[in-house]
Amino acid sequence: PGGFVAAAKERCRCCNFEFEVDDEEEPAVAAAAAQNGGPEASSNRNVPPPAGGRRRPRSSAALERLPSDAEIAAALEGASRFDSHAHVHHLGGGLASATTTSATTPPFAVVAQACEEEEWAKVVEFCSKSPRFVAGLGVHPWRAHAVTDEAAMAKRLEEALRLHPRAIVGEIGLCKCAKNVRGKKDERDAGFLKQVAVFEAQLAVAAELGRPVSVHAVKANAALKKAISNVTTVPGKKTQRVALHSFSGTADLVRALLKDYAPLGVELYFGFSHTVNVEMNKHNNTQKRRDALYDAIAAVPDDRILVESDVDDLESARLATDRAVALVAAVKGWSLADTAKRTSKNALAWLNLRPPPAAAERTSAADYSGPVVVRGDYSVPRADYSVPRADYSVPRA
Repeated sequence: PGGFVAAAKERCRCCNFEFEVDDEEEPAVAAAAAQNGGPEASSNRNVPPPAGGRRRPRSSAALERLPSDAEIAAALEGASRFDSHAHVHHLGGGLASATTTSATTPPFAVVAQACEEEEWAKVVEFCSKSPRFVAGLGVHPWRAHAVTDEAAMAKRLEEALRLHPRAIVGEIGLCKCAKNVRGKKDERDAGFLKQVAVFEAQLAVAAELGRPVSVHAVKANAALKKAISNVTTVPGKKTQRVALHSFSGTADLVRALLKDYAPLGVELYFGFSHTVNVEMNKHNNTQKRRDALYDAIAAVPDDRILVESDVDDLESARLATDRAVALVAAVKGWSLADTAKRTSKNALAWLNLRPPPAAAERTSAADYSGPVVVRGDYSVPRADYSVPRADYSVPRA
């Protein structure tokens, strides 16, 4: 977009990332790790757990009695949170409070991801407001039809990413539920081939630059693997760190993906959101679905699980992220604070970000950990998306 490159060359505040996670381990967690053979037992594994193996009997009933917002807020007081997938640049709300200096409010980091090229400049501008915002630049599969020249788009993406070394590639992917793959068979086939072309073009840029990727994948697992294989098998391409956002597959799929992607040199992460995995499926909240969600979360290795909000304004992002923390905690058997810490560390690993220098070593003393005001209703209309967004308002005490 016009003016984007020039503005980015002038300065790149969106890449000045600062985020801290407490490294002190909870006594109960440390004891459990020691009993199970130490932290290395579940760390840095890109292999699936044994078939049929669970660390505890299924108890998907836990998903029916998640803690209230007030209980979550009390348990997470002082804890860092990392929202790995959001579109908060759309509405922005709460930006002033999020960038207000405060020594008492814990940091809240978020990856703000574009859905089309016209949003890239807006994402970069938004992320320049706080060192805890990470920019995601890409074209969503629901907007793939708007790309007239994949090669030209990919070149512009590469230029933008080179100007912004912290930015990731996202949100990109493949989706057989999108509006651009509807109609007669030939229309559906043409629409999906367009998605694949746009996806592979962006994947190639990410592999060339070694950038993390945030992927939207719906009913397209075979095509997704083929596209990633086409890119990662090219000599000289860097290892890709791929996050499947708001993952809605089964536990068997988790294990299959980990097994299939490891030989491709892909570090695979799985994101879960209360917004998509719970609220959007309230119309089909059956025991079978709850069991499937519980088993899928349980199957993800501890160091590969992420939490996200997938909402469009900052005021709502923390609330939605906190609910995602509660969702994962209910399955993993972790405390809320430990879940927030673990998923924050996982997000830093996925993004290949290192802890910031000590305060005395920082070039800027600014602290952007100010309070973020949350609201109970975080329903947001998504004009171009083919999946209806439910009303996420929940009465709060």
